[in-house]
Amino acid sequence: MAPIFTGSKFGFGRSAAAGPGVFSATGGIKETNVSSPDGKIYTYHYFTSPGPNPFNVTSVSGPGEVEYILVAGGGSGGYSQNGSTRRGGGGGGAGGLLTNFLNHPLRPNTPGPQVVTIQNYNFSIGAGAPAPPNPGIQPNGENTTAFGYIVYGGGAGGENEGQSAKSGGSGGGGGADGHSPSAFGYGYNPLTPAPVLAAVPLPSPYPITQGYNGGPSGSSGGGGGGGAGGAGNAGSGGPGGIGVRFTDEYSIPNSYGTSGPEAGRYLAGGGGGGTHPSENTAGTGGAGGGGNGRTTDTVGDSGTANTGGGGGGAGGGPLNTPGGAGGSGIVIIRYLT
Repeated sequence: MAPIFTGSKFGFGRSAAAGPGVFSATGGIKETNVSSPDGKIYTYHYFTSPGPNPFNVTSVSGPGEVEYILVAGGGSGGYSQNGSTRRGGGGGGAGGLLTNFLNHPLRPNTPGPQVVTIQNYNFSIGAGAPAPPNPGIQPNGENTTAFGYIVYGGGAGGENEGQSAKSGGSGGGGGADGHSPSAFGYGYNPLTPAPVLAAVPLPSPYPITQGYNGGPSGSSGGGGGGGAGGAGNAGSGGPGGIGVRFTDEYSIPNSYGTSGPEAGRYLAGGGGGGTHPSENTAGTGGAGGGGNGRTTDTVGDSGTANTGGGGGGAGGGPLNTPGGAGGSGIVIIRYLT
């Protein structure tokens, strides 16, 4: 994550729950009087349209601090073209995710509290990548921007003839070529910086993880796309990487995110890899909206809207078959009332 300071004020030394104060704002889908398990009362704003979306702060008295979840659009699943291998495409990478929700494990990825003033903030929500219309076209998801941050769209899955997957917020899974694992995409992670993002200045001292790598392919199927919470799985029809979990403590309603292996809501799961017709099953999408991969000339499943989930890889076979579209992103804002 590369914070770009454009006049937004960042506060330090206080928690985002320092005290309610008087706070009034409009924008998005607004939900008031939301109780958390610890007894605190929040107002939430959900932004799902491409934008620009105004978040209009009309009065502030007190800390003026907000918490956020920022999710970019998911990458497309890999195409399966009528070539020599006829194997499946890789899963699309999930959109990058950034959050400063209090006590969340990912909060250290940010400068901490976000202080707002009376003004109109504009958010742009990344669209999910469209399904690739032809071989050689591998769309990444679009970026989400808010409070001066850029959260990167997910990388596209690789094609079945061995074309490399793309890097992004989370990397796409490699497409199968029948010989050796093809290249996967890198997630925007300080431990494995993506070459296509190398020119982006890295902040210091904050880590910048937004997502994880895709998985390399197997001999008869694509690898899973990376998720914002874990890497995509390697192998033929590799499952997509898991998204980021928000436990019940964060009071995310069931209308946003998806269920997963544990209680709570998940966002930004990677797409599953597609497979050769000889395989009975393909990769499942990662919790957090990742689309399932497919087999035998079947279009990959799309990522779930407003989760940033990556698209599933196309099934292999004699036909030209596109991977699934990526899911669009979302911005969630909350503050104490």
